[in-house]
Amino acid sequence: LNPDGILVSQFGPFGLDSIDLQNGVKQMLKHSPVPYHKWKANARGVDLNRNFPIGFHPAGKPGYKLHAGESAGSEKETDFVIQFMKQIKKPTAVIHLHSKGKVIYWDYKVNSNLKRSIARLMNRARTE
Repeated sequence: LNPDGILVSQFGPFGLDSIDLQNGVKQMLKHSPVPYHKWKANARGVDLNRNFPIGFHPAGKPGYKLHAGESAGSEKETDFVIQFMKQIKKPTAVIHLHSKGKVIYWDYKVNSNLKRSIARLMNRARTE
């Protein structure tokens, strides 16, 4: 869900097609304490994990991580996920796979029986 952010983390600013986005990322990297391969935001410097309406609060400034964006759902990537989730009336659970950080978030407001089932499935998938 973050194609431009992935390009930055793999290739640096030059992985982006847009010169404007390249220049913006270059400026953010100039003020960043980490190299481009640690980048986890989108190319506009918004950490998409923090851009959702649930628990949103403005934080950080545009950069490689932590900036929540101007408002909840302000980024096109976030809006895409929100619109997609609205089509699914009552999901049993939502699993957030963060491949870059090798982290899985799955227990937000999930009952304990379902938590155990998800934990077993994820553990089985991890070990296979």
